[in-house]
Amino acid sequence: MTKTRTLEMFTQLTGAVLLFGFAMPALATPPCSVRSIAGAWMFATDLGQQKIFPGGDITAIGTMNIDSNGNLSGKFDATVAEFRFLPNIPYSGSVTVNSDCTGTLTFVTGAGTMRTDSIVVLSRSEMWGMSQDPLNLWTYKVRRISKVPGQDALSAKIDAIMQRIGLAPEAFGGQ
Repeated sequence: MTKTRTLEMFTQLTGAVLLFGFAMPALATPPCSVRSIAGAWMFATDLGQQKIFPGGDITAIGTMNIDSNGNLSGKFDATVAEFRFLPNIPYSGSVTVNSDCTGTLTFVTGAGTMRTDSIVVLSRSEMWGMSQDPLNLWTYKVRRISKVPGQDALSAKIDAIMQRIGLAPEAFGGQ
């Protein structure tokens, strides 16, 4: 190995160490923030009570997409006991997340019904929620169906740096 190649590898390795040692903590998304929950999610309610439709208890399942600014949209199916099945109900709204991992989810359904729910962010892949409406009581669990934002981009950058300095990811069990 020539002195030039050794110096080049040392420079690149030093740059990688500085990048990950100093820049990455500054760029990291806080564990409880809107940015940390951006992505595609699915949810399912436990059996709940409702007073909007004739009939009785309600249950629902659906999808939710959250962008990094806290805007959300999705669709859900609901079944109201002794009334009917309500398919593909669109909704849109916003979400806030506090540093203590609590927050609110506010949305309007395609039928014009507005809801505000309390949420708890358990991890970047799971949340729990409950209705704040005393006439419409339900709880639900939300699970991420997309990858954690930035995970693939960071992995790609690490792989590129390792390849540039001659350390292929395969040598460390990568793909």
